[in-house]
Amino acid sequence: MKKGREFPLLRAAAYTMFFLLVAGAAFGRFYASTAPQRLKPIEKSKPLAAISGYTEAIRLSPADGDLYTRRGVTDLILGRYRDAVGDFTRAAELSPDNPEPFLGRGYALLELGDARSAEMDLEQSIQRRATGDAKKSLEEGFLASLRGQREQAIRMYTAALSSKLAQDDRCTALINRSSDYGETGQQEKALDDLNAAFSVCENQKDREDILVSRGVHYSLVNRNDLALRDWAMALSINPNNATVFRNRASLFEKDGEFEAALSEVNRYIELQPNDPEGYTMRADVYFKMNKKELAEADLKTANDLLRLNRPLHQFPVGGSLWRKTD
Repeated sequence: MKKGREFPLLRAAAYTMFFLLVAGAAFGRFYASTAPQRLKPIEKSKPLAAISGYTEAIRLSPADGDLYTRRGVTDLILGRYRDAVGDFTRAAELSPDNPEPFLGRGYALLELGDARSAEMDLEQSIQRRATGDAKKSLEEGFLASLRGQREQAIRMYTAALSSKLAQDDRCTALINRSSDYGETGQQEKALDDLNAAFSVCENQKDREDILVSRGVHYSLVNRNDLALRDWAMALSINPNNATVFRNRASLFEKDGEFEAALSEVNRYIELQPNDPEGYTMRADVYFKMNKKELAEADLKTANDLLRLNRPLHQFPVGGSLWRKTD
């Protein structure tokens, strides 16, 4: 190589490397920006893969608030509520006018037992919604439910349902309104909403929850055969749904079928060994079966668990209250 041509060749190589880096960065940002449309369809079916995808996209585009929001939603699906709080907090910092991070963080905080902070985040989300936005009415229904304002919540859910809602949000509104109808003693209206929700909601977990709730409402109007049918259907979706075993134990005990109740509550305790309610229920069954020593032992276990597991926060959660939206 001639000495006079050495530096121009080096400069050309440097320019080439520079343009490759610029092009690579641009492609990285483009790839990251398309992550939500690629990954959102698999958030529920393959949440771990979605999390991995969003994490890589965030590495490529760390200032994109939408990526943190979507990863936060997927955190919620996985029950990683503290991770969700972190992701939604970062999303809110990057996109302070977007209501979605506040809504998502509010849901996560509610699951963690911080109802007051959840209310504050929900208020922030509502403030950022445009007047006439059906989702604003839906969130106003959430907030009223949290505050125990059941009739107001029903009105807001009804307003949302009368507007053009996305299918998943319509599912949410029906499930939540059914809960408030139930809390106000309007069991038949609750059942109507749950029947409609079962047709609207596509997600298997939603349908499982609907069957459990609908069974409760059937039992409250003494349609026990339908309650047992729905709970059996829920178990066909998830054989380890502890709530079903607890509910069936309660129903059998009320009907004087103590052996059947004992079998159900035993299964509940297997699934939820740290829940004092299971031992309290079994103690009640044992007392009715004249097994006093076993009953007293279960009451002692329940009291020990209450002392160990006393929650730091108390918050109202009735039925399917505060179902998250996407």
